[in-house]
Amino acid sequence: MKKAYIIVATLLWELCCVTTCSSQTTYAFGVGTDSCGDYVSHITGAPGQSISRTAPDKRDYYSKSTVYLEWLLGFLTGYNAAVIDTTKQVQVDVAAIDSYVRSWCTQNPSSNIFTAVHHFLETADP
Repeated sequence: MKKAYIIVATLLWELCCVTTCSSQTTYAFGVGTDSCGDYVSHITGAPGQSISRTAPDKRDYYSKSTVYLEWLLGFLTGYNAAVIDTTKQVQVDVAAIDSYVRSWCTQNPSSNIFTAVHHFLETADP
């Protein structure tokens, strides 16, 4: 009987460890923490297109959709820089990542951009 308790306790410990010990908290910063609903509501251009304007003071100003796009590209660049095996780096055109995140965020408006990009990376084929 004591042996059965040990086996059950071991199995429960392993189950808990698989679900919690291997999980790692990841912190996102910047506009990647904005909601998908915000992302979709600020889209103004075609997928992958940056939009800017020059103000009367000769400075360039960028739309929120451009800020989001630049964050996405920076995230992917950072991901690629962290991947040791270069065959596993993500090589995709700008419009593809933007289109994927737009679509995913439309379906999941209460989530955030960071999560949308993670889903993209899970489905990406380098």
